[in-house]
Amino acid sequence: MSLFSQLFGDPTVAVLHGYQKDLTKIKKIEEDYKKTIDTLDAVKTKTEAFKQKFDPIRLAYITEKDRIDNDAALGLTEKADAHEKNKKRYIEDREAMVQTLRFEALALHRRASELIYDQEFTLPDGSTKVWNMIPFDVQLVGALTLNE
Repeated sequence: MSLFSQLFGDPTVAVLHGYQKDLTKIKKIEEDYKKTIDTLDAVKTKTEAFKQKFDPIRLAYITEKDRIDNDAALGLTEKADAHEKNKKRYIEDREAMVQTLRFEALALHRRASELIYDQEFTLPDGSTKVWNMIPFDVQLVGALTLNE
């Protein structure tokens, strides 16, 4: 063990503790969903609510894009710069919204997996598969890691 680790602790352990806190938040939301979401229609409704949270971000992007395109006072270079800033703000706003919704989305995914557990589905190629997967905690931590 390095001197740094001895003095300040293992940074990996600190990261894992952070994910444990996140996992606790997801599980709490999942418990709430078990009380309120009991059908696939409820899952679809919640998913649509998530999608609608992105609408103002998209609308702001499109509105600004149109404003830039129609601004006769801007030259090509200024328009290109303004479009780049608008795109960057759009991406940042979307990423912030994803961060806001990530725990709810993962809890909803796990709830949806529970609802369809043991159901048979026909795939586009005509074959059938039985859904028998519910994400383990470690898989949720993996999703959180990939999200970062």
